[in-house]
Amino acid sequence: MSLHQVLVARAPAPASPGNDPALALLDGLTGLEDERVLILGHGAVELMCALIRGGCQEVTELRSCDRPEPHVADLVLVPQLASVEQAAMIAGHARRALVPTGRIVLGAPGHLAVPVSRVLRLHGFSGLRRRDGAGGSVLSACLPAFSLAARA
Repeated sequence: MSLHQVLVARAPAPASPGNDPALALLDGLTGLEDERVLILGHGAVELMCALIRGGCQEVTELRSCDRPEPHVADLVLVPQLASVEQAAMIAGHARRALVPTGRIVLGAPGHLAVPVSRVLRLHGFSGLRRRDGAGGSVLSACLPAFSLAARA
């Protein structure tokens, strides 16, 4: 399993998205100092460095095919989605890794934004938002604090 974990002291410098599509995932995210962040997939090195410079206490990177431990992250970032099938696998992994009320932010080509939104809804994510840019779409969603499906 390819796992890189970095525990760091808080650093004052914020991340700057610039022209990198992976760093565009950080646009609009605030209060990351106390977050445990899990990055799934390719293109994570620049993102990991930006998060560390921005003050994240814990940043973990996994390949998209590796299954994360349950409830280890407050935020899951996915720099590059290539297909709807990959989105389904990653949504399942993110759901497992996130704590209740956790968030996911994904970068995807514009033509995949609608199908990926459907996949996220099917996996129980809500509050979907879409932001289009030159590098594609950035989708964000969160898990509800409770799930009606969990009641039985």
